[in-house]
Amino acid sequence: MTKRMFAIVMASAMCCAPVSAFAEGAATVDDVLAMSQEFQKGISSTCIDMTLNLDAELTLAIEGAEPFALPLSMTGRFDVDALQDPVQTSMKGTYDMNIAGTPMQSGMEMYTVESDDGGKMDTFSKMDMGNGVEPQWIHQQADLSSLLSALGVGSLDELKNADTAKVYDELNLEWTMEESDDAYTLSSTLGFADIGDLITASAEGLGQEVPQDTLDMITSLLSGLMANISMTVDKETGAETSIHLDMNGSDLSPLTDMISSFMQMTAGEDAVMPQITLTLNDLSVDGIVSYDTVTAITIPAEALATEPTDITSMMSSLTP
Repeated sequence: MTKRMFAIVMASAMCCAPVSAFAEGAATVDDVLAMSQEFQKGISSTCIDMTLNLDAELTLAIEGAEPFALPLSMTGRFDVDALQDPVQTSMKGTYDMNIAGTPMQSGMEMYTVESDDGGKMDTFSKMDMGNGVEPQWIHQQADLSSLLSALGVGSLDELKNADTAKVYDELNLEWTMEESDDAYTLSSTLGFADIGDLITASAEGLGQEVPQDTLDMITSLLSGLMANISMTVDKETGAETSIHLDMNGSDLSPLTDMISSFMQMTAGEDAVMPQITLTLNDLSVDGIVSYDTVTAITIPAEALATEPTDITSMMSSLTP
């Protein structure tokens, strides 16, 4: 995940603010969003207990033969901790997958940390695929000034204090709000095709130019995807107590078209290819949020001992 997209996800996931100052029924969406940003300035850490659910089916059909259905399912649980100063994050999780009746288990662990001199951002990650192979730590390092430039800011403090309303405007998010006795629930829908401009802006921040054909491919692939977002804000404390994100209702035909094209290219023009249908019953993430409960994040010694790969230059090499 890029730093920009991480900032967008965190901005969407952590809107919380004291709203009890408003008279009953008088608070607007803008009021809640504005005060949520003010609340964020006063916290030292965030913890999100997250769950993931995937329920899908891939069907292959060739004329004259019975369709072959490939069920896909996955459940996951992971904890995300984040410290504000200095910036540190950790994410640990386990996943249970089932592909066509074959169960698999995997686990992951990832840490990010700002360097002592404030000039670098280090990421340490490993993935246990559950295949008996000992997972290895991967250490990636990026120049922090380049990452911040891609976000259009000059420092981490500026990023932390960035106006989240502007981020939502960039994403064309329009919020609706429901009010209960003790909470506000804000909801919106993000069309993934709208992030094309953000991809261009991030690349420009790194001094790169994304070729138009690449942008066209990305836009086409994302055109049918959508994310339904909701977050619940406690009236009494202003803390966001839960978040929800799902991609249900997305049009997956651009994705299946891409899969079909790839299969045709691999098999040859004369090969008879099956018709592919991808059905998404549920793809959702839910999180319970708490604040100021994390006092330290400890990165394993074996991760710290690994040599870093400079992904700043790697990202630069991806675009001419």
